[in-house]
Formats: sequence, C-alpha cells, structure tokens
Amino acid sequence: MCISLKANAQIELPTTFTQKLEQHHIHIALPLENKFKTVKIDSSKYMPYDFAIKSQKEKLEMRYYVHPFEVNDSTMNDIPQVQSMLLLTNIAKNEEDAITAVHRINQSELKETYQADWGIVAYFQPKTTFSHFTDCKMVVLFKEGQATAYIFYLFDGYNDALDQYAFTLTFQ
Repeated sequence: MCISLKANAQIELPTTFTQKLEQHHIHIALPLENKFKTVKIDSSKYMPYDFAIKSQKEKLEMRYYVHPFEVNDSTMNDIPQVQSMLLLTNIAKNEEDAITAVHRINQSELKETYQADWGIVAYFQPKTTFSHFTDCKMVVLFKEGQATAYIFYLFDGYNDALDQYAFTLTFQ
C-alpha cells in the first residue's frame, strides 16, 4: 500500500489526506513548480474538501475531496451519480442565468487514464460561499469498493492551465 507523491517541498499534504489516499489506493501528482501553495478554506458537509492548493500566477485553485466507499444501510451513499449531483447542487449557483454542463467521461479514458469505473466532468459557476472564483470544473472519479474522488478546479473565465493539471488524481 504505497502512495507515490510528486510534490516540491513547498506543498505538504496533511497527514489525514495522505492516509485517505493510501487507504483508498489513490495516486496524486501535484505540480512540481513553485507556483502553487497550500491554502486553507472552510470545509463543511455540504461543501467539503480535504486539501487545496492555489497559484496566483496561474489564477487557479485546485481542491481535492475523497469520499470513501462505504457499505451500509443507505445505498444512496454508495451511488456516485447521486452523490456527485447532490454535491454539485450544494456548490453550484442556482440562479436563473447560471449554466451547468455535465459530461460523462468515456469508458476507455476512465480505465486507461484514471483506472476508475465511472466519472463525470461538470462545468458551472460556484456559489460565493464555496469560492470567489467565477468558474469551476469538477471532475468526479469513482472506483468500486474504494472511493469517489473529486477535484475542483476554480478559475475566472477561460484558463489554459486546466489542461496542464487535468490528471492530478488517479486510482491505482
């Protein structure tokens, strides 16, 4: 149960997050550049995250959240489609002019790139209680029996750095 981390000395993962990644066999590849610094943001049940980094130069913030797969009486908790839509509903603006686009990640990319069983990418405007950025790209990856992993890319308008950091989290 080894986790491989690519990070410079300035990015230090919280112990609880490192343990979560190891327990659920998730690999994180953080940016090697000195552009990113860890940030502390209020996390709650409705707007959770485990770890966040931000780059002033890239004008990009990335938040990570891992929801463990749990077998219990409530099957709703273990259905990633429902779970991710509930989370999206909590953090996306619900104003009349707000646009939300959700795309399913194709099976070959899920298996080859992420080693996941299911996944989506959602683009939306986040509520100001979640972020001061105007836009969010949420990637959700699910691996049966392990976890559902969320990556929130927060930015203002088009940001070409999104492609550069597209594959920071994968299952092993």
